[in-house]
Amino acid sequence: MNYKRVILKLSGESLSGNKSSGIDYETLYEMAKVIKVCSEKSQIGIVIGGGNFWRGRQPGSSFMNSDIKSDRVGMLATLMNSIVFSDVLENFGIKTKIQTSISVPQIAQTYSVESALNYLEDGYIVIFACGIGMPFFSTDTAAALRASELQLKSFSQKKLVPVFKATNTDGVYDSDPKKNINAKKYEKITFDEILAKNLKVIDATAASICRENKVPILVFSIKKLENLILAFDDKNIGTWILPSN
Repeated sequence: MNYKRVILKLSGESLSGNKSSGIDYETLYEMAKVIKVCSEKSQIGIVIGGGNFWRGRQPGSSFMNSDIKSDRVGMLATLMNSIVFSDVLENFGIKTKIQTSISVPQIAQTYSVESALNYLEDGYIVIFACGIGMPFFSTDTAAALRASELQLKSFSQKKLVPVFKATNTDGVYDSDPKKNINAKKYEKITFDEILAKNLKVIDATAASICRENKVPILVFSIKKLENLILAFDDKNIGTWILPSN
């Protein structure tokens, strides 16, 4: 299957490479080379997390009294990642636009469906920063929402936009494979099963949005960058999370 349009979800940690935090530029350069190849196959929107800079909401790590303010810092962390990654992509001749869910006009455009579609059609990679612009929602939810909004629709057809969630694990398991050597990996699983079994590969809000809008998610490992190309070529990697019907 050829995907005309894809939302690529990258964790902030994936930009750190082997470092414990921050940005590893060698990792970004290698990632940009691969994404350039993928951009010749499909239109790409990217949602980047901010965990390499900010993890204020993790249990035991927050020193802030307000979860709302902590989430705002997290939104800005995603914007920092987006600015850096945009610059690296442009160094490889890739046209990019950053669109944000909060207004920072001196830095990036405010997100709108119409302008994002126009940029994608014109060959830009659009990087969506700042989550959905509100606290209590993850960047997984942002990816699910952008994929739902940017589906290819016409009076005669509807072509789905998948989310490619590049993570540090190679798919969805029935338990934590780091803790259970007998953990079972799924090739396919439904959003209903993800929610019923309380699997933590994506948050419940993102799963619900994708289920309602029939947006499939492919979960795969980013540790091998060639997996990105395999994903865009629809090869059998990772785990597909699918609507029930």
